[in-house]
Amino acid sequence: MLSHQTIRIWWVLILFPAIIHLCAEEKLPVPQNAKVTLSCDREEYFLGENILVHFKLENTGGAAFNANFGHDYRGAARALRFKVTATDQNGESVADPYPSSMCMGGLGDTREITPNKPFYHSVPIVRYLRFEKAGTYVIKIHHDCGWQESAERGFPEGKIVLHLKSPTKEQARELVQSWLAERPYQGSTWGEKSNPHADFSQIRFGEYLAPLSDEAKKGNENALVGVGSIATPEATRLLIEVAKTKNGPIRKIACPQLCMRLPDPFLTGELGKRNIFEDGREEPRRWLVENSWRKEFSTDVRKLASELLRDPDKDWVATGAYMMECVGTKSDAPLIVAALKREVKNTLSYELRTDIYPRPRGACIELQRAAKMMLKRGVSAPENPTSPGESILFLIALQDNAAFRPEGWMQTCDRLLQNDIPYIQENTLKAVPAPMPRLLQKHLAPILKSGDIDASIEACRIIERDKLTDLKEPILAVLRTATEDWLFRAASSAALAIDAKYERIEILVGRLDEPDMMFKCLDALKTIFTNTGGGSANSNIDIPAAARRIKPKWQTFIKENKAYLESGETFNLPHHKVTADMFPEGYYMSLKDGTHWPKPDNWK
Repeated sequence: MLSHQTIRIWWVLILFPAIIHLCAEEKLPVPQNAKVTLSCDREEYFLGENILVHFKLENTGGAAFNANFGHDYRGAARALRFKVTATDQNGESVADPYPSSMCMGGLGDTREITPNKPFYHSVPIVRYLRFEKAGTYVIKIHHDCGWQESAERGFPEGKIVLHLKSPTKEQARELVQSWLAERPYQGSTWGEKSNPHADFSQIRFGEYLAPLSDEAKKGNENALVGVGSIATPEATRLLIEVAKTKNGPIRKIACPQLCMRLPDPFLTGELGKRNIFEDGREEPRRWLVENSWRKEFSTDVRKLASELLRDPDKDWVATGAYMMECVGTKSDAPLIVAALKREVKNTLSYELRTDIYPRPRGACIELQRAAKMMLKRGVSAPENPTSPGESILFLIALQDNAAFRPEGWMQTCDRLLQNDIPYIQENTLKAVPAPMPRLLQKHLAPILKSGDIDASIEACRIIERDKLTDLKEPILAVLRTATEDWLFRAASSAALAIDAKYERIEILVGRLDEPDMMFKCLDALKTIFTNTGGGSANSNIDIPAAARRIKPKWQTFIKENKAYLESGETFNLPHHKVTADMFPEGYYMSLKDGTHWPKPDNWK
């Protein structure tokens, strides 16, 4: 099924640079006695093999030094702090298959390197280099190791020469058989060389398609991933054939591989990202599309998508919708509208997800993207929608097309804002032109009181955007009770925008000792400081005790500075009125001048 990058914890990305800083500690100059060498198990490899280059960091003699590794792989295709380049015998550079990657950090470690204790890491260079032809290549690798390079001393770099050759049909068959027979790779031991193992996602060469085909048709996951890595029309045809099977488990493996090579309108800029943190893997997908997609495949993919859109499983519906985004035509619009009708109604029973935002609400987001493409391809939006599916199509046109203002559009929006399905209310709020017409503003307060989180978030955003000060009390009421992250932040931002500054501060301070609210409130209270950016917090403390300790200090602080805070003035840190004991242990803020306050205890 279609898979998308999601955000698991929103603040991991926001605070990531600070987390890296803490993990990597203070950067020191590159040690003079640090040396990097590279080695391989063989000097010659076949194209398509998983080539492990063993990176060795050693101490050539003298004082021990520390080297930091990690924090650079979660959500990425590889460890990003390793820098790998290659040139062929003609001096031409080898392309990077993943030139831009999102990363959400990961575990890391600092190792002491002594003359008799080197550090090893086996670098899978096919994840850094897309070799496309046989030849002789010079590979270079370096890592920052947590050091600060200078004009006098750069990062130590290793170099190795490798010979790559194309396999014959028989050799390709033997290699595939040996790869498929391997036990599942269990990962590497930190600081040691890895054992040789296959990487089916990086095979890439058409010579391996035939020996992979039989196992792929049987639903072997590794074989299907291998086929998915091969950028040829023949591989696409095979994936379509396997995806059309009625065997659900096999289809579940084949469809994501097929979807990776469809001509996604996102890749041409016709559609945006699903959320700001989505890693669309644009470069490898463009490479697959350019080399393996042909227009004549569209008919079979549309037929498959039509079947999936009728499936009762929301994940299959989302997959069918994505396929229609890519290759659907005007004649497919009724299927999209019918699927939207079912899925919008189903939002009433779907559990609210907290691991991703915007929330997919079943297949709705993907169906809306497909509907957006139907409109771009010439489908006419209904001017007087009568079903949930038609309503969403109407709202997409209203939001995206400034010329789409059919007679009675405002009355239609008035009706949709009273719909029994909160998802329709939410989408209507998103679609209504700014500033919101007065006729429609009457619905904002009832929606804020309704208890639907996502519709309330959109109401908060309109109040903030249009500065609707007469809705101060409904906004403050939400701020007093909201616990869901996105609603809490939306209500906080709206209160700030409509000049409820001090009331907002009082509410935030008053909620410091509520369960799971201390860090949220402290983050929101940063608006009273002039020069703060990100920061970090230590959650491995007695949070309830810390909240009980700091709350009275904040109450005293805001009471003593009430007039100053009511005026909207802010404090520039460090400031004598703002004391470190107003914050829990391990909490600090990054300041705009590059310093931190309060100064972390473990920093010099």
